[in-house]
Amino acid sequence: AVHVAAAPQRGSSGGGGGGGGGDIGAVDAFATGGSATACEIELAGAGVSWIDETGAEILSVTLSGVAVRMGWSAADREGARAEVEVAAVQIDNGLPATPCPVLLYCGAPR
Repeated sequence: AVHVAAAPQRGSSGGGGGGGGGDIGAVDAFATGGSATACEIELAGAGVSWIDETGAEILSVTLSGVAVRMGWSAADREGARAEVEVAAVQIDNGLPATPCPVLLYCGAPR
């Protein structure tokens, strides 16, 4: 899901923009005389695999529960900020006959 929102300039009605646990600390906090914009991208998962010349998978990295939040002000581009959250990371060894196919798992217990 991708969500883009614009907030009114600071001091105008529209509230603080907080409240939702995933907000980047009130989108209108970026506004210093112009409008502020925020973008949120949420992915259930994403992965990358390294493949050798024969087409066999050597290593794969899987990210689960990925959320990227960005906010910036039209008045001050240097005030931009981003947050990245990842619920779980798994790195798998795809080499044949490996004694350890899961090299790393960080996240909630399965």
